[in-house]
Amino acid sequence: MKLFHREKKKEKEKEILKTKDKMLNLFKNTITDYQDYKILYAYNSYLENGSYKYQSLIIAYRQSDFSLIIIETDKNFKESFNTITLKRGDFSKSSYSKNTNTYRFYVDDDPIIFSIIDKNYKDTDILALIDQEIEMDDFYEFYIDFKKKPRLRKRKKK
Repeated sequence: MKLFHREKKKEKEKEILKTKDKMLNLFKNTITDYQDYKILYAYNSYLENGSYKYQSLIIAYRQSDFSLIIIETDKNFKESFNTITLKRGDFSKSSYSKNTNTYRFYVDDDPIIFSIIDKNYKDTDILALIDQEIEMDDFYEFYIDFKKKPRLRKRKKK
């Protein structure tokens, strides 16, 4: 019985690595300046005609210039649709909910909302299978710095 469980776990890990590779390849094909970005998988859900719809998203961020890219894609990472780029200071406010791993950024009072998938998500009919616990922690650390307002440099007095 343990052998069967171990094999199933190895199979799941292989599938997760394939998912991460597909995501990375789509990101590289969508963004020309992709160096130094870290990426993770997220989703957005919304109500349409009485039922929930889900959007798969690639979240890319770069610490060096505090840039955040959100790419709408399908759950199999075959194509990208819309891309939003945010820099530090492009949004009026932001928030984070630890219970749902949900981030909100308000640009001109319009919310940009996404939730990061954790390892406990099981419904692969709706979203991709992925485990990104380390990536989630890294993104949260980025978010703490990213949400701060940019500082204006003080001029030197002569």
